[in-house]
Amino acid sequence: MVSIIVPIYKVEKYLRECVDSVINQTYSDLEIILVDDGSPDNCGAICDEYAGKDSRVVVIHKENGGQSDAKNAGLAVSQGEYIYFLDSDDYIREDTIDCLVKVAEREQADFVFFKGVSFNEETKKKAQVFEISGEYPTQCGAKTLIQRYRQGEYMPGGPLHLYAATFLKKAQLTFEKGIVYEDLLFSALAYTRAQRVAVCDEALYFYRIRQNSTMTSKPRPFNLNCFSACIKHMSEEKKRYPENSEQVEGLDLLIRHAAHELICLYGELDRAGRKECKPVIREVRDELGRVNTVGCRKQKIKYYLPGLWTVYYKVKKRCKTE
Repeated sequence: MVSIIVPIYKVEKYLRECVDSVINQTYSDLEIILVDDGSPDNCGAICDEYAGKDSRVVVIHKENGGQSDAKNAGLAVSQGEYIYFLDSDDYIREDTIDCLVKVAEREQADFVFFKGVSFNEETKKKAQVFEISGEYPTQCGAKTLIQRYRQGEYMPGGPLHLYAATFLKKAQLTFEKGIVYEDLLFSALAYTRAQRVAVCDEALYFYRIRQNSTMTSKPRPFNLNCFSACIKHMSEEKKRYPENSEQVEGLDLLIRHAAHELICLYGELDRAGRKECKPVIREVRDELGRVNTVGCRKQKIKYYLPGLWTVYYKVKKRCKTE
């Protein structure tokens, strides 16, 4: 059985398309967990409607706690051998779960990742295909996986992964509460703790680009704090492994990526926002100084706040892995 966990908040317009794509899967042995995260619109009633029609649907109504809290709530009650997290404003191809389970069982994988397609909500036109190129050995290190991701081949989002429930339990993986970009951190930990990873070279997921979503809304200081939290947790994760291990090198790649994204968001803030975020920038500056630059000598540089952009690109340019 596969448990599909759908965190739901203020997506009344898109929810039926999302849930219908799950209900109509060619793979029928499903547990469909709809987590109503205190949504103020009609989402809760829609969830109950589906539960009344299909015995596979389990509904959780809870106070609003954010995406991470909703996913954890679904994970806590899940009974499936495999776990899949689906964003409630997106949808999947009708044979998605069938394709993924076949690959997971054949390769005995901790998780399977796959391709997706993004599309513009207003124009309905395809915006981007998250590609996977080349061969991926089932037993490959975290550095290989993360490096390929950084080259633009696939995204670290949870909806592009099918996880073995035994792996998530053994790796003690849950989502960090109180942050956005929780998938970045969750995937980083999954990449470093997994032993066997498989690929399904199919575009099975359809990601909706819409206004006022988490990824398209105007950044706030809170967004920078979330990236900073991800960086701190990845830095802590590095302590579990030898200094020159695949896991550490892979995490360093993602830390530099997260730092770059944080700097970009900082540049979009107004003056008050930048002033509020200066302590966060200093913390990230220090973390970046401890990152091992693969391919060139390790650098520990005393950063000045105005020079953070320059230092970052200097490190990036010199690093042969990017």
